[in-house]
Amino acid sequence: MLFQTLFFTLSTATNTGVPTEIIVATEETVSKSQFIDFYQFVPDLMATFLGFGLALFGQWIWEHNKDGSNAKQLKKQINYELKRIREELGVISGISVEPFKLPIWDTCISTGDLKLLNNELQAELFLVYSIIKEFNAWSLMQANFYFENNRLNEALENELEHLKNILLGDGEKSINHLLNVLKGGD
Repeated sequence: MLFQTLFFTLSTATNTGVPTEIIVATEETVSKSQFIDFYQFVPDLMATFLGFGLALFGQWIWEHNKDGSNAKQLKKQINYELKRIREELGVISGISVEPFKLPIWDTCISTGDLKLLNNELQAELFLVYSIIKEFNAWSLMQANFYFENNRLNEALENELEHLKNILLGDGEKSINHLLNVLKGGD
């Protein structure tokens, strides 16, 4: 249809006798102008995909490095908290409502930063920190019993001593073992 319109315009312009600039349009040039030139489109398309791919790769590298440095910082903080607990555990005696505050561990759990560490280390951390939390719970029960009865409960005292020995020992549930794992993971 476009070709017919151009042809009609050309024929009427020549009948008027007015000199006009004649543009010759053939079906071949009309059909070429309707489609995008494939040879010009492919390099642009490839450049677009290459640029997008490089941007995604750069972002991945940035996130990977950031996660690695965050994991090292998290290990150092957990290491510090465990050393503090180990020192306090060695001198603890008597009644204590909640002997160990766990701000770093609680923050790791609530923010999901624990996912920065590998699965094996996560499992070992859960194991040791569950014993520390259990120690806190038994200490609270002992304190409640003492405040209600004005004496210590021997069964509770034995359980606390048992948990203390586990945490201070050299087994895989101990703080010392976990500190060695954290040191070796750097």
